[in-house]
Amino acid sequence: MKTAILVLVGAMFVTVIIAFLIFNFNISLTGLATYDLNDTNDNSVNLNVNEQMVLDSIIKAEEIMGKMQASNLSIDLVNDTILQAKIVFQQVKYAEVLRNSSSDAKAILEANAALRLINWKGINYSSVLYYTNRVDGMQEQAFLILDKIASLEGDNSGLSLETRALLEDAKLAFKDERYNEAEMLILQFRDAKERELTQNSSLSGISEGAKNFFQRYWLPLIIFIVGLFLLGRIFAQVYSKKRLAKKIRRMKFEQSALLELMKKTQTERFKENTISGLVYNIKMKNYKERTNEIKEQLPVLEERLKKM
Repeated sequence: MKTAILVLVGAMFVTVIIAFLIFNFNISLTGLATYDLNDTNDNSVNLNVNEQMVLDSIIKAEEIMGKMQASNLSIDLVNDTILQAKIVFQQVKYAEVLRNSSSDAKAILEANAALRLINWKGINYSSVLYYTNRVDGMQEQAFLILDKIASLEGDNSGLSLETRALLEDAKLAFKDERYNEAEMLILQFRDAKERELTQNSSLSGISEGAKNFFQRYWLPLIIFIVGLFLLGRIFAQVYSKKRLAKKIRRMKFEQSALLELMKKTQTERFKENTISGLVYNIKMKNYKERTNEIKEQLPVLEERLKKM
């Protein structure tokens, strides 16, 4: 029982000592970190890249930033990239201290403290070039987009609002240093503009062709239109005449039928006595009213037919 207690106390004591050394002297037991440079092109050690080359690349990147600023271009992203390059550069210097077995204890302690959360075994001077090369690429892309936008800012008044909005969106994306998005919007604008210009050209060609056609054949066209109008009127009159004649025939037939119905009703009432006086009066009233309407309308319709 005493042995187990002693082992437990000893383990706790060792744990406390190790924790004290780590948090007070910033000693890393593994040399690993939570920060990783996975976004660089190549984290392997490149012996051909030295400190002076990296310093020169940072100076060049700062000169690029100044050139872009002088051209009134946004430099926030470029500035952030240069700052990141400087941070990685300092981390690489600390990593070099840890890699050098002849480094003094104070330098090692300072390097361990600085790289406590860094996977320093995976960084080297070539890691810094990743960021400085990005700055060079940003400059090239920015000036290329600037030239593209300048070439597209001609007379776009004939384009639709939707198409012109693509160019404005591209300018805004470029101003915000969203270069890839700006290039995509420029490409969309070019396609839309070319499509609209082709459509407008086709419509213009059709309009010009129609104009030339009318100028060349205006007299035959007028004769054709007048003839078509006259034929239309003739056909309309013929149709109206036939329709009126049919209506007159139908009314005459109805008039004859009403006369026969009146005779039949009189026979049923006075000879056969098969209907009552009330029914007789109702039927005769209806027949006479309709007969009178026909007598009034027929002369008018027949006169209209004669005039046609």
